[in-house]
Amino acid sequence: RGINRLRDGSVAECLVQESICPVLVAARPRNKPPETERFEPPVMKTVLLATDFSRNSDRALTYALRWAAQWSARLTLVHTVETGSRAMQTVTDLLPESDPGREHRIREAWEKLRTLIPDPTHVHCQLDHEVRDGDPREQILQCAVERKADLIVMGARGLGRSSLTHPFAWGSTLSGVTRDGRFPVLAIRHLGC
Repeated sequence: RGINRLRDGSVAECLVQESICPVLVAARPRNKPPETERFEPPVMKTVLLATDFSRNSDRALTYALRWAAQWSARLTLVHTVETGSRAMQTVTDLLPESDPGREHRIREAWEKLRTLIPDPTHVHCQLDHEVRDGDPREQILQCAVERKADLIVMGARGLGRSSLTHPFAWGSTLSGVTRDGRFPVLAIRHLGC
Protein backbone atom coordinates (compact mmCIF):
# COMPACT_ATOMS: atom_id res chain seq x y z
CA ARG A 1 0.00 0.00 0.00
CA GLY A 2 2.71 2.52 0.95
CA ILE A 3 4.92 1.81 -2.08
CA ASN A 4 1.94 1.89 -4.46
CA ARG A 5 0.77 5.23 -3.06
CA LEU A 6 4.27 6.64 -3.37
CA ARG A 7 4.50 5.43 -6.96
CA ASP A 8 0.94 6.11 -8.12
CA GLY A 9 -0.15 8.89 -5.75
CA SER A 10 -3.44 9.24 -3.91
CA VAL A 11 -6.89 9.04 -5.44
CA ALA A 12 -7.02 12.85 -5.38
CA GLU A 13 -3.71 13.06 -7.25
CA CYS A 14 -4.96 10.62 -9.89
CA LEU A 15 -8.18 12.61 -10.31
CA VAL A 16 -6.29 15.87 -10.74
CA GLN A 17 -3.98 14.23 -13.28
CA GLU A 18 -6.75 12.68 -15.35
CA SER A 19 -9.69 15.04 -15.01
CA ILE A 20 -10.41 17.73 -17.56
CA CYS A 21 -12.67 19.56 -15.11
CA PRO A 22 -11.66 21.31 -11.88
CA VAL A 23 -11.15 19.03 -8.88
CA LEU A 24 -11.93 20.15 -5.33
CA VAL A 25 -9.86 18.28 -2.76
CA ALA A 26 -11.49 18.64 0.64
CA ALA A 27 -9.46 19.41 3.73
CA ARG A 28 -9.20 17.16 6.74
CA PRO A 29 -11.80 18.15 9.34
CA ARG A 30 -10.19 20.50 11.85
CA ASN A 31 -12.22 19.20 14.76
CA LYS A 32 -15.24 17.10 15.49
CA PRO A 33 -18.42 18.72 14.15
CA PRO A 34 -20.76 19.98 16.86
CA GLU A 35 -23.81 17.88 17.53
CA THR A 36 -26.56 20.35 16.83
CA GLU A 37 -29.94 19.98 15.26
CA ARG A 38 -29.38 22.83 12.82
CA PHE A 39 -26.91 22.59 9.97
CA GLU A 40 -24.95 25.77 9.41
CA PRO A 41 -23.68 26.07 5.83
CA PRO A 42 -20.01 26.93 5.45
CA VAL A 43 -19.06 30.54 4.85
CA MET A 44 -16.19 31.43 2.57
CA LYS A 45 -14.47 34.68 3.53
CA THR A 46 -11.05 34.30 1.91
CA VAL A 47 -9.97 32.65 -1.34
CA LEU A 48 -6.25 32.36 -2.04
CA LEU A 49 -5.02 31.99 -5.62
CA ALA A 50 -1.47 30.64 -5.81
CA THR A 51 -0.10 31.54 -9.22
CA ASP A 52 3.09 30.72 -11.09
CA PHE A 53 1.88 32.71 -14.14
CA SER A 54 1.37 29.54 -16.22
CA ARG A 55 -1.65 28.94 -18.48
CA ASN A 56 -3.06 26.68 -15.78
CA SER A 57 -2.79 29.51 -13.25
CA ASP A 58 -4.50 31.86 -15.71
CA ARG A 59 -7.47 29.50 -15.88
CA ALA A 60 -7.38 29.09 -12.08
CA LEU A 61 -7.66 32.88 -11.77
CA THR A 62 -11.01 32.76 -13.56
CA TYR A 63 -12.32 30.21 -11.08
CA ALA A 64 -10.90 32.06 -8.08
CA LEU A 65 -12.59 35.28 -9.20
CA ARG A 66 -15.92 33.48 -9.65
CA TRP A 67 -15.79 31.77 -6.26
CA ALA A 68 -14.73 34.94 -4.45
CA ALA A 69 -17.47 36.98 -6.15
CA GLN A 70 -20.11 34.31 -5.47
CA TRP A 71 -19.29 34.28 -1.75
CA SER A 72 -18.44 38.03 -1.50
CA ALA A 73 -15.05 36.89 -0.27
CA ARG A 74 -11.63 38.50 -0.31
CA LEU A 75 -9.31 37.18 -3.03
CA THR A 76 -5.59 37.08 -2.33
CA LEU A 77 -3.29 36.56 -5.31
CA VAL A 78 0.04 35.13 -4.19
CA HIS A 79 3.20 34.26 -6.10
CA THR A 80 6.34 32.77 -4.64
CA VAL A 81 9.76 33.53 -6.10
CA GLU A 82 11.70 30.31 -5.65
CA THR A 83 15.04 30.79 -3.96
CA GLY A 84 16.15 27.17 -3.93
CA SER A 85 16.88 24.98 -0.94
CA ARG A 86 16.28 25.92 2.69
CA ALA A 87 20.02 26.31 3.15
CA MET A 88 20.15 28.75 0.23
CA GLN A 89 17.11 30.61 1.64
CA THR A 90 18.97 31.08 4.92
CA VAL A 91 22.02 32.41 3.09
CA THR A 92 19.99 34.85 0.97
CA ASP A 93 18.10 36.05 4.06
CA LEU A 94 21.36 36.80 5.86
CA LEU A 95 23.27 38.03 2.80
CA PRO A 96 20.85 39.37 0.17
CA GLU A 97 23.80 40.23 -2.09
CA SER A 98 24.53 36.48 -2.45
CA ASP A 99 21.64 36.32 -4.94
CA PRO A 100 21.88 39.50 -7.02
CA GLY A 101 18.88 38.58 -9.21
CA ARG A 102 16.54 38.03 -6.27
CA GLU A 103 15.31 41.62 -5.98
CA HIS A 104 14.79 41.80 -9.75
CA ARG A 105 12.74 38.55 -9.71
CA ILE A 106 10.63 39.88 -6.85
CA ARG A 107 10.00 43.22 -8.64
CA GLU A 108 9.13 41.37 -11.84
CA ALA A 109 6.72 39.11 -9.93
CA TRP A 110 4.97 42.16 -8.42
CA GLU A 111 4.52 43.64 -11.90
CA LYS A 112 3.12 40.40 -13.31
CA LEU A 113 0.84 39.90 -10.32
CA ARG A 114 -0.65 43.37 -10.66
CA THR A 115 -1.30 42.88 -14.39
CA LEU A 116 -3.26 39.65 -13.88
CA ILE A 117 -6.34 41.78 -13.28
CA PRO A 118 -5.84 44.89 -15.41
CA ASP A 119 -8.95 46.72 -14.16
CA PRO A 120 -9.74 45.79 -10.55
CA THR A 121 -12.80 48.09 -10.56
CA HIS A 122 -14.71 45.45 -12.56
CA VAL A 123 -13.99 42.69 -10.04
CA HIS A 124 -16.79 41.87 -7.61
CA CYS A 125 -14.59 41.06 -4.63
CA GLN A 126 -11.84 42.62 -2.53
CA LEU A 127 -8.34 42.00 -3.91
CA ASP A 128 -4.97 41.57 -2.23
CA HIS A 129 -1.60 40.88 -3.85
CA GLU A 130 1.35 39.22 -2.21
CA VAL A 131 4.80 38.17 -3.43
CA ARG A 132 6.90 35.93 -1.23
CA ASP A 133 10.24 34.24 -1.65
CA GLY A 134 11.23 30.76 -0.59
CA ASP A 135 9.77 27.32 -1.09
CA PRO A 136 6.42 27.71 -2.92
CA ARG A 137 4.61 24.98 -0.97
CA GLU A 138 5.69 26.37 2.39
CA GLN A 139 4.94 29.97 1.41
CA ILE A 140 1.48 29.15 0.02
CA LEU A 141 0.56 27.27 3.19
CA GLN A 142 1.98 30.03 5.40
CA CYS A 143 0.03 32.67 3.47
CA ALA A 144 -3.13 30.54 3.78
CA VAL A 145 -2.63 30.32 7.56
CA GLU A 146 -1.96 34.07 7.91
CA ARG A 147 -4.90 35.06 5.71
CA LYS A 148 -7.20 32.39 7.23
CA ALA A 149 -7.95 31.07 3.74
CA ASP A 150 -11.12 29.06 3.28
CA LEU A 151 -10.01 27.81 -0.15
CA ILE A 152 -6.75 27.61 -2.10
CA VAL A 153 -7.07 27.68 -5.89
CA MET A 154 -4.11 26.45 -7.97
CA GLY A 155 -3.34 25.45 -11.50
CA ALA A 156 -2.32 21.83 -12.01
CA ARG A 157 0.91 21.17 -13.89
CA GLY A 158 2.39 24.60 -13.55
CA LEU A 159 5.92 25.84 -14.06
CA GLY A 160 7.52 24.29 -10.98
CA ARG A 161 10.70 22.21 -11.09
CA SER A 162 8.92 18.85 -11.21
CA SER A 163 6.76 19.80 -14.19
CA LEU A 164 9.80 20.97 -16.14
CA THR A 165 11.71 17.74 -15.53
CA HIS A 166 8.63 15.47 -15.70
CA PRO A 167 6.02 17.26 -17.83
CA PHE A 168 3.37 14.58 -17.23
CA ALA A 169 3.77 14.52 -13.44
CA TRP A 170 1.52 16.31 -11.01
CA GLY A 171 3.35 19.37 -9.76
CA SER A 172 5.19 19.05 -6.49
CA THR A 173 3.79 22.35 -5.21
CA LEU A 174 0.14 21.40 -5.77
CA SER A 175 0.80 17.93 -4.45
CA GLY A 176 2.47 19.27 -1.31
CA VAL A 177 -0.28 21.82 -0.60
CA THR A 178 -2.98 19.21 -1.10
CA ARG A 179 -1.23 16.56 0.99
CA ASP A 180 -0.87 19.04 3.84
CA GLY A 181 -4.63 18.67 4.28
CA ARG A 182 -5.37 21.80 6.29
CA PHE A 183 -7.12 23.66 3.46
CA PRO A 184 -9.47 22.64 0.67
CA VAL A 185 -7.74 22.99 -2.70
CA LEU A 186 -9.38 23.61 -6.06
CA ALA A 187 -7.03 22.25 -8.75
CA ILE A 188 -7.52 23.59 -12.27
CA ARG A 189 -5.97 22.20 -15.44
CA HIS A 190 -5.65 24.18 -18.63
CA LEU A 191 -7.78 22.51 -21.31
CA GLY A 192 -4.93 22.57 -23.81
CA CYS A 193 -2.66 20.33 -21.66
